[in-house]
Amino acid sequence: MVKLTGWLDWLFEGASRRSGISKEHISAQVGGEIVGNILELVSGMFAKGWLKPAVNGIAGVLALGYGLYARDVDDRLRRELLAIGSHLSLSALKEMKSSEVKESLSSFKESLEAGNIEAALSTILATPEEAMSIFAAPTTTRRPVVIVQMPESWSPVAAPPPSAGEGEQGINIPSPSAI
Repeated sequence: MVKLTGWLDWLFEGASRRSGISKEHISAQVGGEIVGNILELVSGMFAKGWLKPAVNGIAGVLALGYGLYARDVDDRLRRELLAIGSHLSLSALKEMKSSEVKESLSSFKESLEAGNIEAALSTILATPEEAMSIFAAPTTTRRPVVIVQMPESWSPVAAPPPSAGEGEQGINIPSPSAI
């Protein structure tokens, strides 16, 4: 029996007892998501642009198809494949809507039409630097610095005291003796 996520079983023993869901089912679902994320990360190391969601989508559909329709597949492996396949397929669908993917497809077509295979491949295959950037620490987005000129000297603004019968807002309010 193949267990892609058997290494997680011990982690979910307590949750299994409390929830009544078998630890194998919990591990298959959570582990399938973890494996799906790892596969997505690996595909991102080699593919970019429209090729990355295409690879993830194809891998997701294959995993879903095998998990749903293959004969004599262990129940746990079937659950793992369904989790992996749904993760990859849905992330590919989400990513296909991005402007980066659309721009990559357009650049790829233009480069092929111009006969520049190297430029076409550069739109879909990651360079070693791009592949290693996955492991780099994320950079923070810095906000632009706004410099405000401060006056050289401050002069306090003196407000006239409220006149008798005026409230805080300067509205005529009768004094208590006038009521």
